[in-house]
Amino acid sequence: MRPLRLSPRTAQQRPSLRAAAGYTLIELLLVLALLGIALSVVAVSVTQLVGRVQERGFVADFQHSLQRLQARSQLQNRIVVASVDFQSGRLQERTAEGWSTWLELDEPHRFEAIPDRPLNPNDTPRPPGPLTLMFFPDGQSTDARFVLRASAAQAWLVQLHGASGRVQMQPLADGFDPGAAPRMP
Repeated sequence: MRPLRLSPRTAQQRPSLRAAAGYTLIELLLVLALLGIALSVVAVSVTQLVGRVQERGFVADFQHSLQRLQARSQLQNRIVVASVDFQSGRLQERTAEGWSTWLELDEPHRFEAIPDRPLNPNDTPRPPGPLTLMFFPDGQSTDARFVLRASAAQAWLVQLHGASGRVQMQPLADGFDPGAAPRMP
């Protein structure tokens, strides 16, 4: 057998051993670390987005529950009496058999009363009992307002406008004081 001789030209055409071997371990670890950081940022963003969508869905369901109570009054041509219980976190309808629960809040959701401002600053406000809501067959309702709190950072002002029967929900800013809420127009 004849020995293989490499000419200077052939040696230049062959790739070097380093170029043929690929990436170093440090380069691969750096790429993996960057991918891990990017994926964790995306995962946190997606989780927060899903949480916001679920909260908005919950608020929309609550608003639709109030609107369904109003529609029931109009369809059955009778007054529908409902109650928002601040202690138990329930929206209930009074029926001939007793109270029927339409919605029960789970943690961290809760209803918060908006206290009436006492005429005398020395008076202590009484603790809120259940708030009675009445829906009339002509589309009107009792005036009412309270807070639906979804978390420490998210809350909505719920207002029932008596003459129009409109159910309005407004997002509230952080640090909202229910006692300082503006009155309905």
